Amino acid sequence: MPNQVSSTSQKTLVFLDASLSDISTLMAGFDPNAEVILLDPTLNGIRQITQALAGRSNIDSLQIYSHGDAGSLLLGNTLLNETTLDQYRTSLEGWRQALSTNSDILLYGCHTGAGEIGLSFLRKLSQFTGADVAASSDLTGFGGNWQLEVQVGAIETQSVLNATVAQTYQGTLNVITVTSTADSGAGSLRDALDRATAGSTIVIASTLANRTIRLTSGQLVITKNLTIDATAAPGLTLSGNNTSRIMRVERNISVALKNLTFVDGNAVSGTTPGWGGAINVGNFAQLNLFGCTFRNNKGDIGGAVQVGYGTQTTVENCTFDGNDGSRINNGFSAGAIATVGGGGAGGPGFLIVRNSRFTNNKGFNGGAIYNLLQPVTVENCTFLNNTATGNGGGAIFSDGANPIGPQATVGGTFAIRNSWFEGNQARGEGGALFLWSYKDRIILENSTVIRNSVTLSDKNLARGGGLTTNGELTLRNVTFANNVAQTQGGGLWLFGNSPMNITNSTFSGNRVTNDAGGAMFINTAGGTPVNIINTTIVHNSAGRANGALWMNNNNKDSVLLRNSIVAFNTATDRNQNQVGFPPRDGGGNIEFPGPVGVGQRVAATSQVVDPMLGPLTNVGGTLIHPLLAGSPAINTGVSQGAPTTDQRNFRRDTRIDIGAVEFGGFSMTGGSGNDVLLGNSSANTLTGGGGDDVLIGIDNGDTLTGGTGADRFVYTTRTQGNAVARFSPTMLDRITDFRVSEGDRIQLDTDKNLLTSERPSRLFHAGTIAGSTLEAAIQAAFLDKNQTISGAQALAANEAVFFRWGSRSFIAVNDATATFGSNDLILEVTGIQMPSADSSAGTLSVANYFV
Repeated sequence: MPNQVSSTSQKTLVFLDASLSDISTLMAGFDPNAEVILLDPTLNGIRQITQALAGRSNIDSLQIYSHGDAGSLLLGNTLLNETTLDQYRTSLEGWRQALSTNSDILLYGCHTGAGEIGLSFLRKLSQFTGADVAASSDLTGFGGNWQLEVQVGAIETQSVLNATVAQTYQGTLNVITVTSTADSGAGSLRDALDRATAGSTIVIASTLANRTIRLTSGQLVITKNLTIDATAAPGLTLSGNNTSRIMRVERNISVALKNLTFVDGNAVSGTTPGWGGAINVGNFAQLNLFGCTFRNNKGDIGGAVQVGYGTQTTVENCTFDGNDGSRINNGFSAGAIATVGGGGAGGPGFLIVRNSRFTNNKGFNGGAIYNLLQPVTVENCTFLNNTATGNGGGAIFSDGANPIGPQATVGGTFAIRNSWFEGNQARGEGGALFLWSYKDRIILENSTVIRNSVTLSDKNLARGGGLTTNGELTLRNVTFANNVAQTQGGGLWLFGNSPMNITNSTFSGNRVTNDAGGAMFINTAGGTPVNIINTTIVHNSAGRANGALWMNNNNKDSVLLRNSIVAFNTATDRNQNQVGFPPRDGGGNIEFPGPVGVGQRVAATSQVVDPMLGPLTNVGGTLIHPLLAGSPAINTGVSQGAPTTDQRNFRRDTRIDIGAVEFGGFSMTGGSGNDVLLGNSSANTLTGGGGDDVLIGIDNGDTLTGGTGADRFVYTTRTQGNAVARFSPTMLDRITDFRVSEGDRIQLDTDKNLLTSERPSRLFHAGTIAGSTLEAAIQAAFLDKNQTISGAQALAANEAVFFRWGSRSFIAVNDATATFGSNDLILEVTGIQMPSADSSAGTLSVANYFV
């Protein structure tokens, strides 16, 4: 048993591995005169200690509390043993500068000094550091003791851990190393789980990197609190061999799994419920996943992971791909993760998912995640191409965020931040997100929801291409773009009687194919406040009515529109292009164009004027429509209720701009990063730098220089100032450094949306063209597009042709009419560097020149 050191004259430094169980108890038990430093379990522990010792001197006692095994110590994510000691010799010898002449190093970890291998390890460590070293030869912690039975040199210092705290500590400092990929037997993971005591860490030996443990005798069962860490063996895979689940964690157990890959788990239905294809967790447990990958697992509930009632689940830096929880059409099943409840009134359950990626998963409700009655936090995550085959939530389906449900008087919180949802599909409701609330708060901020879709379910519903919710909604700094709903709400479908606030957000190119509400279908109860503030709603469409906003006669006066742009939205019913019923006018709005026929104004006091927006553009990870110079939205908003920052989190000045973004923040000259360079209506010179730049010239004859990198030259209209009527070489846009091999490409944008591809159908090389004027040369290229075929080969509609005229080079893009006309685009690309084979070819690859 350690004794409290009686003298504080000694200078002691403690390193404590943060992965140890019940670490708060240990922290509270150290002598207050000793300095304690936590080792991050995700980083190299030797480097952390070396950095902490830099600049220090005269340390008498260095005490390390971490998991150990015979002749080894786990420091952070690094296993230090007799072999790796040589690898870190320089660092360890550097510790001498910080240690006093008679310093001691005390190693508190199970079995570290055991046997000849342990003694050899201590001798070598003492040799490198110049310190006397002591370690335990048996179990350290609960069920063992805190004595350091093996010593090299004269140990003169004592532990700074209080004896009472040590006696009551319930964890152990044990590490077990897996050295075999066999299903069972000595050195196997199954054997390690059998031998482990509560609080142990099981590490995978580095020799097993990129190898597979294939289970042949059924799932692994975890019955003790422990950690399994494969950091030292990257690529280590656990396979269920498509015949069994991979792992079961029993009730009330806490487990941490690090850097493991789970593949081909199959929770077979039968006498044991087929829950969790890779991992099934019992009730009131704790599951912590760090850096794990789940691929091609299958289960009846939870294709990859199913966690029990009241379980606390944390997922960080993980990847879920191709998992399937849809096979029996269970309403509680998602493709990747499924939960079954927070644990009743006061229940402890929660789900936290950070820095993780979900792709190509398939579930019944929730293509990636199904959540039931517990709070959820999703941060910095990506959801791509997941599918829900049942009733909603192409990426996430949540049925309540509090542990009680419909009877709750106080709701929980479902929060999504800094995340990206793209290409997810659902039947029913919520192409990306279906978030049902029982008085719960729904927070979606700093995120992107694009290209998701919802189609008819067996209940004949297809609403909310991006999001469906009835919760107390805070939607801030979010873009909904190019989402599609078959019936209602291309971007959003909102209902219920909880207040909703939409701020600094962009709705662009969302679509309803059959009915109404291209951007939003607002079906909230009358009197329920819905506030739409500084939001841009443009280029959305509806198959029947209300390309922008659908409201009903009961709730229209509760929907407030302020400082927002509603423009270029369309519907089949031209009288309801943008709205049917107008929302309450909060001032500072722009609508364009004005209503036709018997159509309603969007807002009585709005400016009816073209807002002058740039195309939907990705700026630093945020998709926005920037305001162009001279936009009537600049400085014409109202200050009441306006946010202090815009969608990019740029600070707004006291003269508020209308819409989601303030004017500015764009340059015409790039740096070394990936820049977006935006021109205006003048003839601009845009110059990129060393990154993959996007150059948007807007109008008139611009000069575009991409620099190095894969640059994109964007043309936001195919009209070149009426190419014939106002034709002049000075009106042409000019690209000065088009390099095909670097990935330079041209993007045509006719719908103000850079997410869509509008490249020509075919591209030809007409060779060198004669003509007394450039216009005559263009006409000739249109009449004979292919230099390798004799006779006239006329350019067809939506085709493009490259040609040379004198010393200059050009690309002409035809519109939907075959002959050359005022809507055709002419670009000068003199100096273009194309593949050598293209110089003599008649037909060029469109993908090599356009996106």
